[in-house]
Amino acid sequence: MDMDVIISALIEANKLLNKKDYYKALDCFECVLNINPTNNLAIIGKTICIHYLKSFDNISLINIYEEKLNVNLKLVELYECGKYDETINECNKILKKDKNNFNALAIKFSAQFELTKYTEALKTCDKLLELEPNNLVIIYVKATTLYKLNIYNEAIECYDKILKVTDNFNVLFFKSASLLILNKYEEALKYFNHYADLRRTALRAYAQNYTPLTIDTANPDNYWRWASDPWPWEGGDC
Repeated sequence: MDMDVIISALIEANKLLNKKDYYKALDCFECVLNINPTNNLAIIGKTICIHYLKSFDNISLINIYEEKLNVNLKLVELYECGKYDETINECNKILKKDKNNFNALAIKFSAQFELTKYTEALKTCDKLLELEPNNLVIIYVKATTLYKLNIYNEAIECYDKILKVTDNFNVLFFKSASLLILNKYEEALKYFNHYADLRRTALRAYAQNYTPLTIDTANPDNYWRWASDPWPWEGGDC
């Protein structure tokens, strides 16, 4: 269950980073670090958010934080500014001195992926897996890269490694899509149905604890109750 939360949180955090929604992204990274304080991808992401939110007023504290995490904020700034070629060049300078620098490899992969250099990104991803072979998030991004390259059988192999540990929505959906492309219709339908069942269960659980996200999970007797309920700052539920 924890691994499912980590994968989902990191995927969502990456989307939020791309939108430059640093506050929400930081929440996602903090969620991951509460479960696994040494997760390298979450540490990189948290550093990016802190840098752009200027959470530290004292530049010396930023430098200390950067040194402790072994994350080069110059790489972060180049990447966030969309200067992906420059990002890769800077990463290569670091990797020339330290070929196993996880953070430089991770940022290099992200830049290559943004440039749609999927073949090169795949090679970088494999180097990351040499360092952390059981990191399910890296296995997932490798699967995503293989999917982009239309190498569906190998992508499915990656999805299967993850599904041995956790039934993740994204993984189930893209495994189903890969099988469909390969004309394996019955198997694709089986995984899609499993994905749909899990999604419905999750939506119902969320609706019971918070509020409906979709009309099909709403209770028709009290669906519109929120309209007259107090706002969260007035003591109501969010």
